[in-house]
Amino acid sequence: MPHSPWDLPLLSDFNHYSNLHCFLQSVTPIVSTKLLPKARTLNGFGQSSERSSGNNMVGCFSLSDVWEFYVEKSFYGASVPILLNNGESVVQYYAPSLSAIQIYTIKPCESISVSVSNNNSSTRTSQYTTLLVDHHEGPSKIMESLGHLYFQFNETISPYDRLPLNTKINELAEAHPGLTTFNNMDLSPYSWIAVAWYPIYPIPTTRIVKELSACFLTYHPLSLPLQDLPSSVPKEDDDLRCTDSLGKKCEGGTSRGKVSLSPFAMTTYKMYGELWMNPETPGGHKERIITYQNAAHSWLKQLGFKHNDFNFCISHS
Repeated sequence: MPHSPWDLPLLSDFNHYSNLHCFLQSVTPIVSTKLLPKARTLNGFGQSSERSSGNNMVGCFSLSDVWEFYVEKSFYGASVPILLNNGESVVQYYAPSLSAIQIYTIKPCESISVSVSNNNSSTRTSQYTTLLVDHHEGPSKIMESLGHLYFQFNETISPYDRLPLNTKINELAEAHPGLTTFNNMDLSPYSWIAVAWYPIYPIPTTRIVKELSACFLTYHPLSLPLQDLPSSVPKEDDDLRCTDSLGKKCEGGTSRGKVSLSPFAMTTYKMYGELWMNPETPGGHKERIITYQNAAHSWLKQLGFKHNDFNFCISHS
C-alpha cells in the first residue's frame, strides 16, 4: 500500500483535517468574553428589539481584546503546522496585515471623522484609506439595515510595504478611538475585518516548497452574528467556532468564556498543488475553498464594498 503523509501521527487523529484546516484554526481569533445582563438585542435589520428568549446573559468583548490576539502574531508571525507531501512536517509562519475593515455601530456616533491620523505617516495613509463617505452601491433597503458607518479602511499598497496589523490598528485608532474602545454590543453584526496572511519563514528550514508560498485573505466578524446573516462556514469546519489554535475546546466559566471569531469567508493566492488538501476528507477541500470564496464575493457585493485585495486575488487566480 502506498505511503500517505495523512497516515502519520500529526494528523492521524483528525480524519477530516487538512493543512488548510490547520491554517484556519491557527488564524481564528479566540476572544475572552464576559457575560453581562442583556435586556435588549438587535433584530435582523440592525434595530433594537426586546429579547424574548429566557437567556438574559450575553457574551461581551472589546475590540481591544480582538487586537490582542494579533499582537504576538504581528511581530513573529502566526505559527501553522504543515504536513509536507513527503511526510515531513514544518511550522510555517504567516505575517498578518490589515486588508480591510468596516465598523458599523448600532447608534450614530457624533465623533465620526473623515480624516486620517495626523502623524508622520498621514501622507502615505491618505493615499490608500477610504474616507468615511457613503460609496456603497447596494440597494438602499439593505444599506438601512447595516447600522451607522463609523469607520472603513481599504488597503491598496504592496503587502511587503504594509505595517504589521497591530501597529496599523494602533495608528488608525489615534484618529478613530472606537477601534479600540468599542465592544461587540456597540456594533452592528455587519462589522467585519479582512486580514491578509503572507508567508515569512518555516521552522525547521526546509528546501523551497512551492506550495508554501500560498497567501490567504480571511474575513472575520467583529460582532456576534445574527441567525439571519449569511453563514458560509462549511459544516465540516464548524468546530472552528469552539476550538482554539491548539485544537482544544474553548471552556467558559460562570462569568467568563471564550468566543471564536471564525472566518466566514476566504480567498487564496498562489495556492499550488495538493499540499493544502486532504484527499481523505469527505466532501473535498477544493469545494470548500470555492464555498469560502463565493461567500467573500457575496458579502462584498451585499455591502457594495470594492475590496482591493480580494479583486487582486481573484484576477490572479
